[in-house]
Amino acid sequence: MKYGNEMPSTPSCQNKNESHSRAWQDGVAPPISPPTLNESEGEAAGKREQPESSEKKGKTPDFRIVQPGVGLDGRANYENVGAMWHNVSKAGADFYSLKIGNLKLLVFPNAKRE
Repeated sequence: MKYGNEMPSTPSCQNKNESHSRAWQDGVAPPISPPTLNESEGEAAGKREQPESSEKKGKTPDFRIVQPGVGLDGRANYENVGAMWHNVSKAGADFYSLKIGNLKLLVFPNAKRE
């Protein structure tokens, strides 16, 4: 009696995938070659991704958020991780928008309410 999970093997696919299946049996993934692009495809993709120089991206942040670290040579380095912009609400209250990666936070002054 045959079960549905058995895979039929054909001689043509055994030769092509022999090294592939052997690598997986050893617990090692087979090497993957990177995709290749034609020069015209690469140039067209690059042109679409780059904005024009006359186009403005947005308001310059008032503060930069950096993460301190130490490089391989032992010197201190600071990696940019986010930014903070000053805003004014419709009611006239001052606040900041803090953005780190996909995280967006609103920052308000810690003023006492009466």
